[in-house]
Amino acid sequence: MSRLLTDGLGADTGHNFSLEKPLWLTGRVLYVSSASGDDATTNPQERRDPYATLKAAVDAALAGDIIVLLEDHDEVITVAMTVDVRVRIIGEGRADGVPQAAITCNVAGGPAITVTAENVEFVNIKMKTPSVTGTGARVLVQAADVTFDSIYAECGEFSEEPVIERTDTVDRLTIRDSTFVSTATDKDARPNAAVVASGGTVDMRNVTFDGGEWGWNIPAGGGPFAYDGSVDAYFVRFENISLLNGSDLVLHEDSTGWVSVTTASGGARVRW
Repeated sequence: MSRLLTDGLGADTGHNFSLEKPLWLTGRVLYVSSASGDDATTNPQERRDPYATLKAAVDAALAGDIIVLLEDHDEVITVAMTVDVRVRIIGEGRADGVPQAAITCNVAGGPAITVTAENVEFVNIKMKTPSVTGTGARVLVQAADVTFDSIYAECGEFSEEPVIERTDTVDRLTIRDSTFVSTATDKDARPNAAVVASGGTVDMRNVTFDGGEWGWNIPAGGGPFAYDGSVDAYFVRFENISLLNGSDLVLHEDSTGWVSVTTASGGARVRW
C-alpha cells in the first residue's frame, strides 16, 4: 500500500527529489541529524526527532524506505557499516552547487560503508576527505544496480583508497551529476584514484574529475588516474565526462562501449 506525503520530504533546498511534493511511496522516511539527533529516538519519521547516525537509520530501515540526512548533518563515521536493505539515502541542502549534508569516512583498515543490497542509492551527499591515515574505501559496492547521484567527494592527503570501489563483477554501477576533486595542498598529499570499478557495466554521466592544484597520486600502473578501470574488461557508457587539471581515466584494453569527454585540461587523457 502506498502512502501520500503532501509536503514531500519537507526540504527547502537540495536535490529535486527532496523538493517535489506531493510524494507517494510505499516505505517510510527516516530522518538523521548529527547535530540534533539521538540514536535512541522512538520517532525518527519526524524531522524534529531524527537519528544521530546513518548506521542507526540503516539498521532500522526496511526495503523501500528513504533515509534523509538533514542539512545540518555532518557525521564522522569511525565504525564500518553495511547497507543490506534497498534504500535511498538522500542529503538535504545545497549551496554553490555543493551538497550540505556531509559524511567523513574515517574507518581504518577496510571500507566504511559496504553495500550488499541491490538498488541502493546515494543522493546529494558531500563526502569529505578522510582525516586519519589508513582508511579504506569509503563505499565498497558488492551488489548490482547501485547509484551515486549528485555526490561531491573531496580527496586529500588521507585518501589512500577510493571514494567508490567496485571490484566484484556485480553489474550496473551508475554515477551521475557528481564531482570528485583533489584538495591536495602539495605533491605528498595527493590522493589515489577517486573511483575504482571493473567488471559488469559502469554508467557515468555528467561526472567531473578535478585534480585541483596538485592532482592525483601515481600508482604502480603509471597514473596518475582519477578513475581506474584497468583491472577487468567490462562495458562502459561514459557521457559528458570532464577531466580537469590532469585527471586521467584508464580502462581495461578489452572493455567495450564509449567515452565522451566534453572538457579536459592540464593534459588529462583517456588510456584505453
